[in-house]
Amino acid sequence: MPWQWEENLNRYRDADTGRFISSASVRDLVDQRQRITGSGSDGLAELLRGGQLNTRDWETGMREAIKDEYIQQYLLGRGGLSQMTQADWGSIGGMIADQYRYLDGFTREVAAGTLSEAQVAARSRMYIHSGREAFERASARAHGLPELPAYPGDGKTVCLTNCACNWRIEEVYDDDGNLLGWNCYWELGEAEHCPDCVANSGKWNPLFIKVR
Repeated sequence: MPWQWEENLNRYRDADTGRFISSASVRDLVDQRQRITGSGSDGLAELLRGGQLNTRDWETGMREAIKDEYIQQYLLGRGGLSQMTQADWGSIGGMIADQYRYLDGFTREVAAGTLSEAQVAARSRMYIHSGREAFERASARAHGLPELPAYPGDGKTVCLTNCACNWRIEEVYDDDGNLLGWNCYWELGEAEHCPDCVANSGKWNPLFIKVR
């Protein structure tokens, strides 16, 4: 099913049927990608335990998985390659660099042999899940929003990168059709909710961002 980005509407359309793609379907694709990439990181942990990979090769595999996940999630949120700017690529690079720094410390623990395969796999998946931040940032920027106070998956909540929440963004216009700003709703995902996410859903219901 080929998706086509409608820039004026900030939505995807099915190029074959002409129908709009629902936001729920887009989020399903976000989750699907994370499950697939997460399975790949599980495989790396298994190969590491079995001795087929050394620590350096495992780290290389993780870096590639993180990079791919962030790029693909950002592209999905932004509307595809045609919507990307230098600032967008710079933002992706900054997020990936942050994850690489965290991965350096994780790799030292792996090399020390203090973590079980299950612990390595679980923590590896958290790096993959953090890619949700890339999707949410890109989605907000596709609407023309400035920085939001937090993003699902950015690690600022108790659930850290396992956050399954999302921002729902609605444009607000005056009677003459001029954009006034955006109502931004922090919506709880289909998962057990941490106290921070519950609090966010209450205080940002909505969060109004005025056009600068």
